[in-house]
Amino acid sequence: MAETTMMALCRARGEARLERRSAPKPARGEAHVRVLLAGVCRTDLYAANGVLPVAEGRVLGHELVAEVITSSRFAAGTRVTAYPWIACGSCVECAAKTECTSTRVLGVDVDGAFAEELCIDDACLHEVSRELPLRRAAYIEPIAASLAVRLPPITRAQRGAVLGAGRIATLTTRILEHEGFDVRQVATVEADARGAFDYVIETNERPLADAIALVKAQGLVVLKSRPPTSVPFDLAAAVKKQLSFVAVAYAPFAEAIALAANLEIDDLLGDVYPLLRFAVAFERASEVSSPKLFLEPKGG
Repeated sequence: MAETTMMALCRARGEARLERRSAPKPARGEAHVRVLLAGVCRTDLYAANGVLPVAEGRVLGHELVAEVITSSRFAAGTRVTAYPWIACGSCVECAAKTECTSTRVLGVDVDGAFAEELCIDDACLHEVSRELPLRRAAYIEPIAASLAVRLPPITRAQRGAVLGAGRIATLTTRILEHEGFDVRQVATVEADARGAFDYVIETNERPLADAIALVKAQGLVVLKSRPPTSVPFDLAAAVKKQLSFVAVAYAPFAEAIALAANLEIDDLLGDVYPLLRFAVAFERASEVSSPKLFLEPKGG
């Protein structure tokens, strides 16, 4: 019997390339899924253009909604999304069943979602309703990442700011507003806004110095973004204002899945492209004003 093949978008020979390769086979503890839709993230662009180093031939993509082919936890045909940080399974934290600090990232350290099929640690899968539109289901990972900003000690009684003008800043602002927080999205630092906020959330669209300028003395800066390279940091300014910093990654996916059903996000969700048109999708996605774009692996 001939081996099954599939189309996959990889980082190969110095660029993003569409290749035909053998369909993956699940290892022990892995689920095998058919990708229905995958979101294009700035991290994927960094990996595609070499700013974020990845192995030769790595399949890109980490935001997805899929259908189970085989799994030890879900029946075939179950619709799922995936937590993209895969536990190593061998560190002290994994042995203690706490949060792994040596995670492998989907689409960066292991093959990702820009392919017709994917094998991933079964524990990373989360079921989503078939009633949830596919674009919303494929957008759960960004929702979980933005929802994590509630985890630091911020309160509804405080006044906060989300720094940035792009889609992630807008999503984060809407999530906090939905949860009843008094928060403002700040695109640029105006003179009257300096030192005006109890907490500021950075989204990697403005220098960290802007967040330090916006927050009050003894305020809090929430670090949300994951830039591919080092970010300049004005330590003296932070010490002078006696600021606190806290970094966040993800809120529980169950909460993000529930929120995805009723959050106002349709205007943030853009077009769906077949894998064959990935170059067009990547070019559009590189624009700050672009909505979230998606790739549909089925049929190339």
